[in-house]
Formats: sequence, C-alpha cells, structure tokens
Amino acid sequence: MDPNYDEHEQRFSTPPQAPKQVTYVNGLGFLPETPQQAEHKALTIQYNILLFSTLLLFFLRAVSFAPIVNLLSLCGLDIVINPLTNVVTMSIVSAQMVEILTNAVYLGLPALVILLFNRRMGGVGRFLSKPNVGTTRYSVLILLGTGIMAYLLSRIFVGVLQAGGVILLQDQAQPPANLGAFVLYFVSSALVPAFLEEILFRGAVLHAMRRFGDIIAIAVSTVLYTLVQPSVDKMVYAFIMGLALSYFTVRSGSIWSPIAASVTLKSLFIVLSLLNVYFPEDFAAKVFCLIAAGLLLLALFLFTWFVRNDDLAFQIYSEDTYLTNRAKIKTFVSNFGFWMVVVLAFLYIVPYIQIIG
Repeated sequence: MDPNYDEHEQRFSTPPQAPKQVTYVNGLGFLPETPQQAEHKALTIQYNILLFSTLLLFFLRAVSFAPIVNLLSLCGLDIVINPLTNVVTMSIVSAQMVEILTNAVYLGLPALVILLFNRRMGGVGRFLSKPNVGTTRYSVLILLGTGIMAYLLSRIFVGVLQAGGVILLQDQAQPPANLGAFVLYFVSSALVPAFLEEILFRGAVLHAMRRFGDIIAIAVSTVLYTLVQPSVDKMVYAFIMGLALSYFTVRSGSIWSPIAASVTLKSLFIVLSLLNVYFPEDFAAKVFCLIAAGLLLLALFLFTWFVRNDDLAFQIYSEDTYLTNRAKIKTFVSNFGFWMVVVLAFLYIVPYIQIIG
C-alpha cells in the first residue's frame, strides 16, 4: 500500500491531490461526490475496459486469420493462396503455425489492453508470482477432477439437446501422425491456449476486478470466459471450469495452478482423441472411463480433505465496499457492451446448431 494514498483512493484510483469531484443534485446544487458514486464510476470504467477487450477478442478472432496466412506465406511457409477463389491450401505444419499465431493475437492483445489500462494495479508479475504452496499441491488435482466432471456434464447436455431434436455440429481436428506436426499440434491445442486463456481471464480480468470483491471478480471473469467459447457444449464446460479455475486462482494467489490444470486437461483430451484414432472405440472408451473414474475419486477425496482441514475454504473476500454485490452485478448486466458481447456470442454459435424436425 502506498502511504501517500488512503485505502479508498488506492482502491478506486483517485489521485490524492486531485480536486474533489462534485455532482449536481436537483434542488441542492453541486455536492461533493459520495463514495458510492466514486465506486460506481470506477466500476463502470472497469467494466467498459473488460467488455471492450472482449469485443476486441471477437473482432480479432474473425479477422486475424487472413493477414496471418498472408504473412506466413510471404515468410516462405508451405501456403498457397488462389488469387481467384481465395482458397488457402497449406501443409499440416503451416496450419499449426497459423493456429498458434491466431491464438496469440486474439487472446494476447485483449489481455495486453486490460493490463495497460490497469498498469497502476501491478503488471503480470502480480498474478504470475509464486503460488501458495499449501493450496497448489491439491488444487491442480481437484481442478483435473472438476474438468472431467464438466466434460461429462457437457456431454449429457449435448445428449439432452439431441433428444429434443437439436444437433450441435462438431468441428474437431484429428491429431497429425507426423511427429513434428504433432508437437506443433500439441503446442497450438494445449500449451498456447491454456497459457493465454489463463493470462486473459484468470490473470488480467480477475486481477482487474478483485478490488471490487473476489465474488464479483470470479463472476465477471467466468461469464466472459463462457461467452467467448465457440460452441454451446464448450460454454457449459467453460462455465463450470471458469468458476473452479477462478476460485483456486484467488485461493492460491497465482494463475500457475489453473495453467497447470488447463494444460493437463487439454493434453488428456488430445491423448483420448489419439486413442479414438488408433485403437478400437470400445478400448478408447474403457481407457477414458478408467482415467475419469480415477481422477474423479482422487479429486473428491482431496476436496473433502481440503474442506475438513481448512475452515476458511469458502470464505473469500466478498466485501460489499460502498456498493453491494447486487448493485455491482446490476451495473454489469445493464452495460450496453455486455449485451453486445452476448449478441456476438449468440451469432457465433448459431451456425453450429441444427434443428431436426
């Protein structure tokens, strides 16, 4: 804490020597700005930054592919662009390079925008610092079990939709057989997305919102993480995992536990997809059931141990400050930018939904 700032000024970024803000009240004239008004202003500005960055993510995801392909083509990669039809033909290695750079652009730039606007609160070092060892040692395994549970629930959700005549179109790439291409596939599908997603949502977004209370920070980061997913089933998975990842980020004081859990889960799903390609379907299903059962039982045991041995397990910083949590949520959902994000998310997933009958 900077001794030249009082607690309120540090929390809501009001310069110590700045003239007092005033607000006009009908019948009373100009009155000094109340703490509630100051916090509401700071909260609205923060929401605008986060929602602008989320809109930027949608924009970059839509437009970054073409310039990256052209750039890599100029750099000599095996990419051919038909000038008449604009059809792109590329090797597997080139496709993975495009995927890596695309992820870096549309996940990295929004995170950078948030960090630059909130640089006074501390940079990347704050949430990439050494985590709480006592929490980290069991949080990764609990998160792995939570990921398996979230995956199973998303599959159940898909099954319910299919029973009602709604089909979710899946567009999943198969892991390449070539070793070099597979390494790049692993980097583009597991390492880069896991690291950048945690930097953006559990790092930049969550960190920026924590001064308004951890409950609000967890809620906002989870909602935004859910809305940017490319399909409905992934939204179900992301909502459950977003809550768990955000919670253990707060508990451990760092994003290293969520990064480790995300990389491990994505790696596990890649291994399972390999089993489906190179082994009979029954064998792959049995292996998945064994792994899932083991991780779920281990996570349940560790979670029970964690709750019984930590009296503060669910007591996170939820101070209402000058605004209640209800008022903070109302400010978020009444923001025009939030509904722009919701509409874009809806438009993004609609092409992958097919209604039968």
